[in-house]
Amino acid sequence: MITLLIVTFYAKTLFMVKRSALICCSIIAIAVFHIIPLSYAQRPKIGLTLSGGGAKGLAHIGILKAIDSAGLKVDYITGTSMGAVVGSLYAAGYSGKAIEKIANEIDWNTLFTNNPQYSDVALREKDEFGSYLLEVPIKGFKPALNSGLMDPEGVWIEFLKVLYPVYRIKNFHKLDIPFECIATDLETGKPVVLSTGEIVQAIRSSMAIPSVFTPIAYQDRVLVDGGLVQNFPVSQAKKMGADYVIGVSLYSGLLKRDQFKSALNVMDQITSYVDAEDEVKQKSMCDLLIMPPIGDYNAASFSDYKEILRLGNEVGEMMYPKFKHLADSLNSIQHIDYDPYTRLRPEPSVVLDEIEVVGIGQTTRKQLLDNMALKVGKSYSAHKLSDALKRAYASLDYKYIYYELHPTSVANHAKIRIVAEEYSSTWIKVGLFYNSFLGTAVNMNYTIRNFRNTNSRTMAKISIGDSFDGLFQSRLLFGQKNKNQVQAELRLTNIDLPLYSGTKRLYVYNTSYNKFDLSYTWYMTNTASVGGGVAFNYMNYSPDIAADIRYRGGESHFYGHINQYTNTLDRRYFPTKGLISKLELGYVFGRDIYKHLSKSMTTYDSILLTMKSRPYYKLSYEATLYTPISSKVSMFWEAQLGAQFNFSGLYFSEYFLGGDQSLFQNHMNFAGLKDAQIITSSLASIHWGVQANIFNNLYLQGKVNYGVYDFVENKTLTFDLKSQHMWGVGASVGYFISKWPIHLSFSYSPEMNRLYSSFSLGYAF
Repeated sequence: MITLLIVTFYAKTLFMVKRSALICCSIIAIAVFHIIPLSYAQRPKIGLTLSGGGAKGLAHIGILKAIDSAGLKVDYITGTSMGAVVGSLYAAGYSGKAIEKIANEIDWNTLFTNNPQYSDVALREKDEFGSYLLEVPIKGFKPALNSGLMDPEGVWIEFLKVLYPVYRIKNFHKLDIPFECIATDLETGKPVVLSTGEIVQAIRSSMAIPSVFTPIAYQDRVLVDGGLVQNFPVSQAKKMGADYVIGVSLYSGLLKRDQFKSALNVMDQITSYVDAEDEVKQKSMCDLLIMPPIGDYNAASFSDYKEILRLGNEVGEMMYPKFKHLADSLNSIQHIDYDPYTRLRPEPSVVLDEIEVVGIGQTTRKQLLDNMALKVGKSYSAHKLSDALKRAYASLDYKYIYYELHPTSVANHAKIRIVAEEYSSTWIKVGLFYNSFLGTAVNMNYTIRNFRNTNSRTMAKISIGDSFDGLFQSRLLFGQKNKNQVQAELRLTNIDLPLYSGTKRLYVYNTSYNKFDLSYTWYMTNTASVGGGVAFNYMNYSPDIAADIRYRGGESHFYGHINQYTNTLDRRYFPTKGLISKLELGYVFGRDIYKHLSKSMTTYDSILLTMKSRPYYKLSYEATLYTPISSKVSMFWEAQLGAQFNFSGLYFSEYFLGGDQSLFQNHMNFAGLKDAQIITSSLASIHWGVQANIFNNLYLQGKVNYGVYDFVENKTLTFDLKSQHMWGVGASVGYFISKWPIHLSFSYSPEMNRLYSSFSLGYAF
């Protein structure tokens, strides 16, 4: 008879020294180590059961590596939740070492999110993406809330990519190692054994933690995490035919009252009530029970994945002699040639014979396939299919999207079935913003997408606070692969602009910018576009603090423009790599300048009288390139150019230099100056800096910049500056609270000889 062996590792005493100091831990062995009796006439079947545990489940990988090193062949695998994920990869043919490589390459901080990565988002959507604290879908005049907090598309994409080599296998018993996983039927509360169908959907169902992940509709059931009812399915391995079961359990019992430190701890406790009794029963069925010490790590500790992998590797190293003894015992009964590192058979690219689309209504089949760039008769690899999913998801039209491949009668050919659930077409969004220059604002947005099955986006957006900004915008995509866009936009902006003489603020002007713009854009790629259009601008200015000036006036004109835009940044705020650039060439014509002056004339009033309404040309260019030096440090270079040729007119039509970010029309940043401290018709500047991610969401940034201005026409309002060049240095600290950035900066310019500071929260309009 196989003797029961239970090996228990206590978390607080295990691995407190280096690996070379082997087994500085507490081990309790109940019964004598006697693995396989030689009386077996045939080679016994070995089962492996991996429990759930969220991030803690990454410790399973070290056990698999040790099993591979020992040359121990596993005949059956069962798992639940994260145990199902790791187990399915091992069953498909990945070695423990290969699974560890996958784990190290995944960005765990972004995998379990509801949003695509900023770098994947379509260029046309980057302007609004991630700009709000609250985004609520509306359906039938009511909020359309999900049944779970998230349905992470990144999980679908990653699973489909790594399990692509077994897409032909619909019976999990026919994998390299027969495999089964456990989910819970949401309707009955009973465990469901998943052994056939789509393996990606099966393991996704097994890990659908209630209220965290949305339930999965699969095989005529609605399924959630199997850990609710059977987190450690040892009995299932026995049913599959295992004579000897190795079990790896990450469950250490119900928490004590002093361990309820977070909402996740409470959720873990609640979902463990039913499973606690079954866990004891399942453990008793193990012939070799391993309980890795995970300590204070919990199901959500994916940011600590490296430490959890290390703990798993150390447990594996400790268990290696036992696995080796077991393998030798089995080979003494019947020797089998076995190489754990060559089990995975690579799958060639697949030719699509047919494309089926399920679950769409607001978007069209053509719109979806154009985004994915999929065509019948074309060949696609796993990576190309993953990229296609990313592009579709990044359109922001779909709550989730995945595919199934069904082999046809021709080798390496398949039918692809694309399954999607659309977001509501209507959204209400709310954000908060504060900036030392603009003050406090509440930003609100109402967006309608794909109205009457058109590939469109229409939104009304308003910012209410110390300044006012309003936008109505409607855009329509058309043509092959939706690369063409026409857009109509109306924007109304009202802000108070101070006018400076050197470091002295003279007075404040209430400034109104109103614009109606019709434009066309051609998206060359997902990250670059060219376009052009014509706008009608109306500007009005009046003194808010009058002082000695009595000028009020404004200007209206037409503005024809062409532009090129590129954005390859990895994120919107504190990016670490990529390029963002915009080049615009324009011609201002049809100008009508009006002004009203009091009887008391000032120097500024005299200048205003000389204004001409002649047309002029305009050139603007801004580019910032981020280059990573290490995983935590990046360098960045920035160039800015603005010039107006043949210009004569209101200085409010010129460029505003200063501040740490661009906040309004014609505003360009410059460390060492306050926002809009210099107004000029021409400027050029270069910036260089270093950015470091200190820990988690905390960033530090330092920069130096040099600029020249007034090199086209020798006219500026800062008369007492002795030179037309400027140096500046700046330092800033930034922190993310959820999606909300906080930014504090300090800057100094020797020309101004002042230390300035700026503070902002959230995203500007």
